Amino acid sequence: STPTLTAGMFSPRDGVTPRVYLDLSTAVVTKAEMVAIMQAPPRVIWHEFGAWVHVSPTSNDEDPLAEDSQGWADFPNLRKVLLHARSLGAGWVNLDSDGFDTISTLPTFDW
Repeated sequence: STPTLTAGMFSPRDGVTPRVYLDLSTAVVTKAEMVAIMQAPPRVIWHEFGAWVHVSPTSNDEDPLAEDSQGWADFPNLRKVLLHARSLGAGWVNLDSDGFDTISTLPTFDW
């Protein structure tokens, strides 16, 4: 399926501006990645059905999502999801066990 960009509010919030995000199934990452996601380089906010994962913007000096950046070797699928989200202009990804959307060009996992 084709993921849809959504603009909305979610907690915790640090302002009044809606955040743009992709709402995806947790199937876009492996179970091992989901379990270890709290150790990942991005900012993560856990919730009952998964996690909100911040999409790191590029900086003038480096790209925190670059393949050779520290920490991404253990999270190749998450990195691809975040790069895809960034290309669409999303600032967050909601990995939700109740979610249905996946990214057709990326693998999915049954777990």
